[in-house]
Amino acid sequence: DLPPESIAVIPHPAGNTPLLERSSDIWRNGTIFYSGRLERRKGVIEWIEAAVSVALEYPDLQFDFVGANILEKDKLSSQRLLDSLIPEALRRRFRFHGSQPHALRTQFLARARIAVIPSRWENFPYTCIEAMSSGLPVIASREGGMAEMVTEGRSGWLSPEPTADALKATLVRALGTPATLLADMGRSAADDIRRICDNERILENHLRFRAEVAIRGAKRSLHLPCGRSGSARSSDKADQGALTKRLCGEGIAVVVIALNGGGLVRQSLQSLEEQTLKPVAIAVVCSENARGATEWVPYSQRHACFVITAAKRDGGVAKNSGIDAVLGAGISPRGFVFLTAGDTLKPGFVAACDTILRQFPNVGLVSCWIEHGARRQLFTGLLPAFPYQWLFNDVVPIAAIRTEALLEYGKFDTGFSHGFENWDLCNGIMVAGWTAITIPEVLGHWATGRGPRGFLLKTPSYWTMRREFLEKFSEAFSKDARDLLLLTESHITHSVWGDVVALRKKLALARVLLTNPLRAAAGVTKRLKYKLDRRRILQLWKLI
Repeated sequence: DLPPESIAVIPHPAGNTPLLERSSDIWRNGTIFYSGRLERRKGVIEWIEAAVSVALEYPDLQFDFVGANILEKDKLSSQRLLDSLIPEALRRRFRFHGSQPHALRTQFLARARIAVIPSRWENFPYTCIEAMSSGLPVIASREGGMAEMVTEGRSGWLSPEPTADALKATLVRALGTPATLLADMGRSAADDIRRICDNERILENHLRFRAEVAIRGAKRSLHLPCGRSGSARSSDKADQGALTKRLCGEGIAVVVIALNGGGLVRQSLQSLEEQTLKPVAIAVVCSENARGATEWVPYSQRHACFVITAAKRDGGVAKNSGIDAVLGAGISPRGFVFLTAGDTLKPGFVAACDTILRQFPNVGLVSCWIEHGARRQLFTGLLPAFPYQWLFNDVVPIAAIRTEALLEYGKFDTGFSHGFENWDLCNGIMVAGWTAITIPEVLGHWATGRGPRGFLLKTPSYWTMRREFLEKFSEAFSKDARDLLLLTESHITHSVWGDVVALRKKLALARVLLTNPLRAAAGVTKRLKYKLDRRRILQLWKLI
């Protein structure tokens, strides 16, 4: 529903690709050059079929390909596909150079007479800009921005569709062009693309457009999405009864779980000390044998702090202990944040979450972008929404949960652990109609090495836990049954079967392990470098 006048089309800049001088021999006998990843959407298969057909009629024709081959899921399958497309007698005339540094592409452009971009769908490709800037006419499909760049008969040739037959006919037309006319078309291509993608003009257009956006300000983007139940959680939530007002409270409480000892708690508490808006309460849930518990308190002497000992408690039990400690002290925070010892928050985390929960009463969950592991890899979570939420928890482990939503669901389900209690809680809150949002900013560091999705997926109980979610929320997910089935198939294909196809030996050995586990277990572990316990094998066997 954007008004047409609010949309601006700004091409990519031409960059600094030089106009290359080519000899008359190059214009007569140069190569046909393709640059870019060898993938299906770029029309590579159709182009090779067309090129093979034409190569049979032109014995001196040479084809260069620069780009990684990702036509299939692995290198071996991708190479086999190329071999099946090109007859053995012609293979020496089809040269695949793989991925090359950008600086070396000039060498391939210099010995080419025609460039080709046969994409089945495309945007405004730099490969076309680069080829035209170097002085090459271009064969291109009309399925993308090439139709705005290439003028038929002046700077190249446009195939009516990205099929093998259409590309073959277009290539034959191009090969019938005299060498002198090819050179003229190359100069026209360089002139046209520099005019369309003039660096200075593109820069000015960007500055002008961004200035207009800044002056106009945000409008629709300030409106939050509706929750699962649409209007179930409306903006008048704050006007409900005294109980709701009491539960909404003020500020953010933080619960730090340190069941494996207190060595890393200092980092978490230090990050809380550095918050621009301090938490209204901090509860540290630790094991009874944790050392140095009394040393943690000084970090938080300026606001309420509770140190709780919890023997042999994990997951939802420990988190619920922290909630009870804060509420039992008479403090009613607006929301809760749960950290594991070693997790840290950026200085603006508490302030950002508190602002959102205060301004938008229908928001129950505030997620964000986080870094994870020692290498601080970035995880940019998406906006949590169904049906995707049934496959993965898009609310990151470091998130703010509105107290009212938390208590309405009944706190954490103690039947889950290892992060699944978070997923269960988030599902329940969203099913109840609360909105979940993601702040597009890095506001925390999750100490765990794997990202939130990989952490859950690699957990042996993933499939069991997810099945329990579906049973628990049967009425809600039944509305998403069709989409959920398609998403599940896609998830299995890419996350599970992709590995199975790439490692077929693992499946064969897994079957051996099922029939004779004692004899095969040692060999499987050694050869696969992957510990396959019986439970995992049984799950894999059911999938097979």
